[in-house]
Amino acid sequence: MNAPFFREPRIELPGHLAYIRSLPCFLCDAPPPSEAAHFRAGVTGMGTKPHDFWTFPMCHRHHKEQTEHKHGELAWWLDQLSVRPDLLIKAIRAWARSHYRVTP
Repeated sequence: MNAPFFREPRIELPGHLAYIRSLPCFLCDAPPPSEAAHFRAGVTGMGTKPHDFWTFPMCHRHHKEQTEHKHGELAWWLDQLSVRPDLLIKAIRAWARSHYRVTP
């Protein structure tokens, strides 16, 4: 008999989301307010929203591109990173700056 699947409760961090929204767009540096775009590719199961710490600031246009890419979100991210490898460094720095500001 298989053990039942218990999903880890989703971590919601309103303070972190507010901080993310106060930043310029991660891709084009459009001024805030930004949308807190959740990174879903490979982080959660299908139809499941990831924890709030898996977010990046994006303008509406880039957030829409991310969620509506014809080959899925992971393909969108790979396209962005192959064109702009500096985004990976920028993502790590943004996470490090916000990581210690996170308040539930």
